[in-house]
Amino acid sequence: PQVHSSTLDNAARNTQASLDRGPITNAQVAYFGRGAPALAVIVANVKTRPSASDREQFFAGIAKNLGATTTMNPVASGPFGGTMECVAMSFAGTPATLCASLDSAAFVTVVAYNQKVVPAATTTRSVITAVEH
Repeated sequence: PQVHSSTLDNAARNTQASLDRGPITNAQVAYFGRGAPALAVIVANVKTRPSASDREQFFAGIAKNLGATTTMNPVASGPFGGTMECVAMSFAGTPATLCASLDSAAFVTVVAYNQKVVPAATTTRSVITAVEH
């Protein structure tokens, strides 16, 4: 189920507002779990097909903006193609995996709390399938 609190809802609104600029449109942010968030999901449409340089900058920027101290690593992107990368990290002391995907139609970012890379990548591919259908 989706998780709401004033803090999470404000964070979602601020993230959406900061993303709905430039090459991104229709950003949506949501938190899911039971009580505390288990997943943070960000999805948006891309206005133009991203170039190789755009993809490189996207992944470097995502990791840096979310506090990753290591580079993201490529993983299988799934049936819609594009590029997906993941990195293990920590948010406020909670272990998490950040996976981000970019293709010609959308970008999807999932923070999976207390998940390793493989299950987080599987979760992200499920979100991509839901978003792109």
